[in-house]
Amino acid sequence: MSKKAWTYVLTVMFTGTLLVALSIPGFHLENSHVLIFIILVLLATFSQVYEVEGTFRNTYYPHSVFFMAAALLLDPFLFSLVVIVPHTAEWVQKRVKKSTNLKAWYIQPFNIATHIVAGYTVSCLYTVFLNNGFLQTLAGSFCIVFLSMIYTIINHFLIGMALFLARSLSFFESGVMKLSFLVPDATLGCVGYIFVSLWNNEIFMMPLALAPLFLLYQTLKIPQLTQDAQLDAKTGLLNAKYFNRIVTTQFDEASHARRNFSFLMADIDLMRNINNTYGHLAGDVVLAGIAKIIQQIIPDHNHAGRFGGEEFAIILTDIEDVEAKRMGEAIRKAVEEAEFRVATHPEPIKATMSLGLASYPINGKDLMELTYKADLAVYQAKKTGRNRIVAFSDLSTEEIRMLRMKPKTSKFENNSELDLQIRRALDEEQFELYYQPKVDIRSGLISGVEALVRWRHPERGIISPVEFIPLAEENGLILPLGKWILEEACRQVKMWNTFTRRHCPITVSVNVSAVQFQREDVIELVNNALKETGAAPGWLEIEITEGILMDNTTYTIHTLKNLKGIGVRIAMDDFGIGYSSLSYLRNFPIDTLKIDRCFVTDLDKDEINQALVQAIVSLSDKLGFYTIAEGIETQLEKDQLTKLGCFGGQGYLFGKPMSALAIDTLFKEEKALLNARRLVAVGE
Repeated sequence: MSKKAWTYVLTVMFTGTLLVALSIPGFHLENSHVLIFIILVLLATFSQVYEVEGTFRNTYYPHSVFFMAAALLLDPFLFSLVVIVPHTAEWVQKRVKKSTNLKAWYIQPFNIATHIVAGYTVSCLYTVFLNNGFLQTLAGSFCIVFLSMIYTIINHFLIGMALFLARSLSFFESGVMKLSFLVPDATLGCVGYIFVSLWNNEIFMMPLALAPLFLLYQTLKIPQLTQDAQLDAKTGLLNAKYFNRIVTTQFDEASHARRNFSFLMADIDLMRNINNTYGHLAGDVVLAGIAKIIQQIIPDHNHAGRFGGEEFAIILTDIEDVEAKRMGEAIRKAVEEAEFRVATHPEPIKATMSLGLASYPINGKDLMELTYKADLAVYQAKKTGRNRIVAFSDLSTEEIRMLRMKPKTSKFENNSELDLQIRRALDEEQFELYYQPKVDIRSGLISGVEALVRWRHPERGIISPVEFIPLAEENGLILPLGKWILEEACRQVKMWNTFTRRHCPITVSVNVSAVQFQREDVIELVNNALKETGAAPGWLEIEITEGILMDNTTYTIHTLKNLKGIGVRIAMDDFGIGYSSLSYLRNFPIDTLKIDRCFVTDLDKDEINQALVQAIVSLSDKLGFYTIAEGIETQLEKDQLTKLGCFGGQGYLFGKPMSALAIDTLFKEEKALLNARRLVAVGE
């Protein structure tokens, strides 16, 4: 945590401690107080240690009933003990079970302090109401609600401030001040007042104490409906829609504050066999049981979701990737050791999980990249025997190369759903093109851009092409989508070259899938896009992979030559991770060779990759190709590429994929830079 957050947490803890210390000299033990104290300590401890089904993350502790009663009935010191003893008991329980929920030492002292501050405040207000006779009037019900809300708001506000200072979470993002958090605790506070009325034998106060519960009954439905919309019915975890919203927010906060962020994906192994052997209802029991295991292991401030089927995803923030992997291993082991029982089968059901981990910032700088790499890691775990966890950081270059050639899957439940949603997305213009700049490393000027498609789903937010492109290729929907991408990219490059007035024309690169490229009308498709938009052929570059080049080489060479005949440029993408058959290079009419990012990462430290890059650059120069290195993220990598003779670059060092409007801004900045250079050159 930051110094500011530590200062706040310790201040609240010190305030609570000071209030306890100040209450010791003046408190007087009475028989009634001792009896109330014993009863409330036992009840509060029971409610604190044993979880009750109901609210956030499917569990809560109804200790607010007893804390409210203690604040109003007991001396300050005894009230403090009613708060301290249950929290201490819970801490001991978690330590014995080796739970990660209360790993940080300061969590329980801070929780105790927030309840003590809230309780002392309510106790003072209660005395004021009592002395002025408010509780004996018709206003008594409102006073009870007011006391309960004050207790709850103070407690939640202090926790919310800690989350804001420690994790940069606003009150809206943490949710601590939402009705779904406030109303249940406030209602329990009203129940606590009923305890007070019964103990004081004030039967006439019972209707006043019960009245707020009837008033709050309808209000309680609001957070419950909100929660139902956020949770998966079978597991109680966040559903895919709400989880995607949470993961986007959490990642943005982590990247802004430069905190660690890990994305853990998990698949139940051979779930189809469980359903076929025991039935789908038994499969639901396994799903629910595994979800409960995940909830018990991950820390409270993290989130887990279910995407449908047997797939889970977990967000882990503020922990190192080593610790995230350890937590994933704990989940795997707990699932392996668990036994799931159903009434229809005498023998317990056993299950295992395969997990994949990707961490920010070491495995990727954006959320799409992390989810993609976590998915690859899960596939590697399944491929190498299942029932294990694989971190993307532990994969070798060869393993990554092979994994990238695997058929990808989608989080959509079935192809027909994807079919309908892509068609609707095309009709409703939900797709967007982002552009990543390609630069001349020596001058720093933009030499072109690569067009990258994004799907802005109305419910799930931004969806990575890794998720929908493979199934779009299977269903043939890549054809209308690819046509739109090509036309939109040509339309945009036409606008840039017409109105930007750069020193040289801008080019746009468009990735063409194997499905599109193998169709006989691909030449007509490109021609029509150029004619309809008015873009010059030389402004368009078609990017293809080595896999396309190796498949049906006679047809491929013929198609590429026809594209070159139009005037379109050709680039080979991800060179070095596919077939890399050097004998074929001289036969293909290629203009640009793009070195895959796996050779560029940590290039300044890896002598083998330096030798490989130098060989690729030398070969490319001999064949008359222009060479671009992908995935440049550091100045050291850029400098090393310059030494090796590679002068084309693309990567986060120069710019992430961005909107067309953001590219316009880059062009303006580039123009200002060129003007400044001219002034310097002429001595002005």
